[in-house]
Amino acid sequence: MLFTVALCTWNGSGTLARTLARLAGLDVGDVEWELVVIDNASTDATPAVLSRAPAGLPLRVEHEPRLGLSHARNRAVRTARGRWIVWLDDDVLVDPGWLRAYQRAVERWAGAGFLGGPIQPRFEHAPPEWLIANGSRLAGVYGTRDLGTAPIELDRSSLPFGANMAVRVDIARRVPFDPQLGLSGCDRLVGEETDHLHRIVDLGYRGWWVPEARVEHVIGAEQLTLGHVRRFFEGLGRAVGLKRGPDFPASWFAALAYERRLRAAVASGAASESWMPLLINASLARGRCVAPHGRGTAQRPAPG
Repeated sequence: MLFTVALCTWNGSGTLARTLARLAGLDVGDVEWELVVIDNASTDATPAVLSRAPAGLPLRVEHEPRLGLSHARNRAVRTARGRWIVWLDDDVLVDPGWLRAYQRAVERWAGAGFLGGPIQPRFEHAPPEWLIANGSRLAGVYGTRDLGTAPIELDRSSLPFGANMAVRVDIARRVPFDPQLGLSGCDRLVGEETDHLHRIVDLGYRGWWVPEARVEHVIGAEQLTLGHVRRFFEGLGRAVGLKRGPDFPASWFAALAYERRLRAAVASGAASESWMPLLINASLARGRCVAPHGRGTAQRPAPG
């Protein structure tokens, strides 16, 4: 088997059905593949959505009771039957030729260790002005990635995002995802995929950009808030603190200084391009402050 398409979900029933429907419409040709969905301790209608998956999907469901995206990703790697594991999120819509593009890439770059493709935003509602004006700064927040229309070799400074990337399974098993990192319920700690790819690059493996392997990331109204942006960068700051070590005094004073400048810029009516870097840096610094405390325990309740 060439590909294991792996999709980890926690309480993702609101978007999962559409993702599965798009996967059922793939033009796979003679590609031998499987779809593995890791149900990561969901408490919503996710099992019911999976039971109604489109006929013909080569679907296998695995359950990971330990809450956390890294735990779910590691179970997917352990149970994969393909030679490559191709990652998706439960709110991603694939193009019909997505998997065939990865097939061609595997054939072209036989020595590659990982691959990645474009992720374009699909806004369910009109994005606010501050998001449009700061799209490049907020690409990580909204999981969008575009490294151009030509294939390029990837390195530590130009890596794919986890909602659309492929890794050779034998390599992925040597470099498991770090359970300290990654989303866990409502705990917005991030960085597990970047850490995973950095360690793969450090082992000497090469990666390639596959511009034809296109997907869309569905972005709901609840994500179009400054609070969502703050939580993302605080989580990123925590990830940095966990990996590099906390610097509580320096981060605390930096956070206060950035917050003061942020309030002054907003009060003056400055354009969002001026105050968004202050909001980002304040959030990163706040995250570094709480890094020693590890994970939170908040969990989003299942929808009624």
